[in-house]
Amino acid sequence: MSKKNPFRGKDKKSKTGTPARGGEKRRRRLPSAIATVTAAVRVLTDEAGTAARSARRTRGLRRHGRLETLPPDARALCDLAYEGLQPELLADYHVHVAGVGTSPTGAFVHPRAHSMRDPRRFVRFAVFRRAYGITDDARADEQFLSRLLDCAKWYPSPPRHGLLAFDRFHRPDGSPDLANTELYVPNGYVFRLAADNPRLFAPVISVHPQRPDALEALEHWHAAGGRIVKWLPNVMGINPASPSCDPFYEMMRKLGLSLLSHGGTEHALETDDSLQYLGNPQRLERALSHGVKVIVAHCASLGRMPDLKQRTKKPVPCFDLFMNMMDDPQWEGLLFGEISGLVQANRGERPLRTIMERTDLHERLVNGSDYPIPALRLTIIPRRLARQGFIDTKQRRGLEAIRAVNPLLFDLVLKRTVRHPETGAQLPARIFYEHPDLPLATKSIGESIVENAG
Repeated sequence: MSKKNPFRGKDKKSKTGTPARGGEKRRRRLPSAIATVTAAVRVLTDEAGTAARSARRTRGLRRHGRLETLPPDARALCDLAYEGLQPELLADYHVHVAGVGTSPTGAFVHPRAHSMRDPRRFVRFAVFRRAYGITDDARADEQFLSRLLDCAKWYPSPPRHGLLAFDRFHRPDGSPDLANTELYVPNGYVFRLAADNPRLFAPVISVHPQRPDALEALEHWHAAGGRIVKWLPNVMGINPASPSCDPFYEMMRKLGLSLLSHGGTEHALETDDSLQYLGNPQRLERALSHGVKVIVAHCASLGRMPDLKQRTKKPVPCFDLFMNMMDDPQWEGLLFGEISGLVQANRGERPLRTIMERTDLHERLVNGSDYPIPALRLTIIPRRLARQGFIDTKQRRGLEAIRAVNPLLFDLVLKRTVRHPETGAQLPARIFYEHPDLPLATKSIGESIVENAG
């Protein structure tokens, strides 16, 4: 019998106070499932057609070998976006890698992502599959990698992309919990991709702090050239504020490793609602207190959680919690923000406006695309940004044309194009560079070490 996972929520109760019977649970879920599938058909039809057209256009770009295939207004936007940049310094700290097991990479997604028995998970994965350019499930891993390489290459001058490994969910006793593992991308896979494409990719480590070999794994992948560790606490089951993380943080500080951790609620990947509290950015203060440099992904711009420093349990925007931390003098030089997500429709306009206004914080920000999110038309909506005054109608059309060919280039050009609706100020060039205090990885990846797949 498997051990009960202490992270999971308690069994739902029926109106009588006793655990709901299986049949009753299924009857309650049926209307929700039907609604999910109905909505999904519309979404998938839209996203699938868009992704297929985008993949064809990217293949055409590969054949022609030049960006001149873009329409004139889109090329002009690209030229403006690169104006004043030092292309050799460009970096994207947040690029997701995936695999479903059609190649020997060791990467996989949750089995229920392939089954209509779990409609919400199935629909979510189907949307991402299209965003990754996958049209043939039997060749899914190969098509994903081909699409990623095409997008990473075809810029006027490509950034260095941080490819994120993604560790499994682990129980507090350190044992892996595959039933709750939504996504797994081995360190060895991203290190091999980086070794094969050093100009385009840098490997980002992922090690769960409860793993029995966590400290050894940190040393191993640091020796291979990794310099950043990726966590998504809400999905991996990591409590960054737990004292059990202290030895992990001490090893990170000793090795000079930085932590890129999700901040705020998580909706792109499946997770139990009882785990969302793990995304409270204040929980990362324990790492900061050990002297570990921490990059909060998305600037914690989604969701509301209680302020752990106040007696009241009233939820406040996670973005406010993050900004309070950025304003705390004791974390200066240790706490940083990463701006992927700020242009997404579900964040509202306040985080983007605030980040553009807070010029005093710009030297502590780095860029990330959160690929494949930019490929999803319903996630980043240029028409909405135009209504809010961040871009104009002509720019919107050019941006849509760029996304139709290369969503990674689209993300960079969009963030270089947006202007504050009142002041006209733009995000400075340095946000889009590799931060001198936050190296993605060493320039040469130790190929002899990357055979370890963990």
